[in-house]
Amino acid sequence: MKPTNSRTLAKYILLQIPDLALLVIILVLLRKWFGISRMLTGILIVFWILKDILLYPLLRRAYEGRPSKSHPMIGEKGIARDRLDPEGYAWVRGELWRARVAQGSAPVEPGRPLIVQDARGLTLEVIADPPARADRSPGTTRSGFKR
Repeated sequence: MKPTNSRTLAKYILLQIPDLALLVIILVLLRKWFGISRMLTGILIVFWILKDILLYPLLRRAYEGRPSKSHPMIGEKGIARDRLDPEGYAWVRGELWRARVAQGSAPVEPGRPLIVQDARGLTLEVIADPPARADRSPGTTRSGFKR
């Protein structure tokens, strides 16, 4: 098991407070209306807290922060299936994705290579992958400068 991050634990505890407060309110009302004992009220609260403690190892990953790369598709290369002007479909990593040309970028023609710049939900924002220039001499970069 991975060591517990204190920020993740704090987030988990803070998000458990509302339902614990709701339980206490319900138990207070049940004591008032039906006369349940303080002992039963205390036992139910303790069991509720134990439930949260026992579930934390199973739920911890859901409360952890996001990795630095927000979407695993960013930076991937693909091929436009349709004309992306502004939306269509593209093949990226062997899967068909809904794609949208990034704002300010030229449309991408079918069959052209593209690069994923961002992702919004299940739609990838892409730009056309600039073709390598054949007239460059070996040892120069795309901008024409020597390495």
